[in-house]
Amino acid sequence: MAAVWGALFAAGYFVARRYVPGTIALAALVVSHWILDWLVHVPICPWCRGADRFWPRAVALAALTMAVELILFAAGVATYLRSTRARDSEGAWDWPG
Repeated sequence: MAAVWGALFAAGYFVARRYVPGTIALAALVVSHWILDWLVHVPICPWCRGADRFWPRAVALAALTMAVELILFAAGVATYLRSTRARDSEGAWDWPG
């Protein structure tokens, strides 16, 4: 289903922009986002039956998930900052505004 969403989202982008490299990159990003979510988001269900026995494990998994999410976010911000350039002073000083 991630591939279907990627294709639909990329098709909408292509209709609007007619830019093939961006369309391919967008489709790949949508699919890769699902793959990264699958790896990062561990199943945490504190309200499920019997969860009181596993609460310390759920808290540890939530902390690990947050750490991985923050690392991935920092890598994304670093990639963005390295690959873009501000067009004017507002763009240089008003990030992420």
